[in-house]
Amino acid sequence: MVVDTITKKEKEGVSFTSPYLLFIVPSQENTTHVRAMCKPLKVFGIHTVSLHSGASVDHQVHG
Repeated sequence: MVVDTITKKEKEGVSFTSPYLLFIVPSQENTTHVRAMCKPLKVFGIHTVSLHSGASVDHQVHG
């Protein structure tokens, strides 16, 4: 499902030139925690995506 969303974005012209990490977590609270921990990686060009069941995958990947 996530791979489908990323593939769809690439077909729309979105380019993912830097590495990214994907975390699947059980709740939005956990997502917030994971994002806070991974935020320092952004300066190294590593982007993180944390997904939970409380919102659509497209919305979360876009965010």
